[in-house]
Amino acid sequence: MYVFFCIGIRAVDFFGNFYMSNTTDVEVAALCSDTALAVEIKHDDKLSEAEGAYVQAAVLYTSVGGRRRLRVLNSAFNCCVQVADLFRSCELDTYINFVAKQGMIIIIIIIIIIIYYYFFSVGG
Repeated sequence: MYVFFCIGIRAVDFFGNFYMSNTTDVEVAALCSDTALAVEIKHDDKLSEAEGAYVQAAVLYTSVGGRRRLRVLNSAFNCCVQVADLFRSCELDTYINFVAKQGMIIIIIIIIIIIYYYFFSVGG
C-alpha cells in the first residue's frame, strides 16, 4: 500500500499489523474486511477551508486466482479553523479507536521497559 497526499500534508506514522521495508511502502500479508490500517497525518503548510485536503491510498495485491490488481481509495477532508467544526465533520468512533490504540502501544512499551529493568538491572 502506498499513500499519496495533497501539497502540505505528509504521513507521520503508520499503525496496524503490517511490515514496512522503507518509510513509504506498507506491506500486508493478507487483507480482509476486518483488516484496519491507520495513518497519522500532519500538515506543514496552511490549508484552505475552501479547497480541503485530499488523500489517496493505492493497494497493489494478488487475487486468489493469481491476477495482479490495483485498488485505489480516495478521501477528501474538510479543513476548519474552529474546533467545533472539526468535531461536527469527523468520525469520532474512528478517532477514539485510533487514540486508544496509540495509548495501548505506549503502555506496552512502558511494561516492557519495567520488566527489562527489573530482570536485568535489579535482579541480575
